[in-house]
Amino acid sequence: MLHLRTFQLGAHARETQQLLNEISQARVCLLKADSKAAYDEKPHGHLYLGVSGRNNRYEHYRGLLDELTILDREITANEVEAMYREIARTR
Repeated sequence: MLHLRTFQLGAHARETQQLLNEISQARVCLLKADSKAAYDEKPHGHLYLGVSGRNNRYEHYRGLLDELTILDREITANEVEAMYREIARTR
């Protein structure tokens, strides 16, 4: 997560926020018993984060995540920045 946050304010801010939102949505789904049970019943293969379709071509996040935080709500760019600063301050 820390690596992902390094892109929050740069040229890839939109994509970074989208990825953070997708992670947040996954957490909401998987941490509620009823929605997790429904998710578990469905056949599925891989979980893709940061998928975007451009020009009929799909692009996926390529890289490493050193930290992952799953939240139960969507967060704002300001909240992401505050979380990043707090983690950076404590390291």
